[in-house]
Amino acid sequence: MVTEKSAGIVLFRNDSGKNEFLLLKYPQGHWDFVKGKIEQNETERGAAQRGRLKIHKKQR
Repeated sequence: MVTEKSAGIVLFRNDSGKNEFLLLKYPQGHWDFVKGKIEQNETERGAAQRGRLKIHKKQR
């Protein structure tokens, strides 16, 4: 069995005193936080930041 490890990040903003969190809806139907699969020689933080940047690029 292949084991994969992901690292995520909780993105939020405060809008008029109310925290709003970013959740992604995946094609399989589930919701999750922004995350990236950890690649060889990559840190957990690096994978999470890469996942965040991927989302940012898609929104442009």
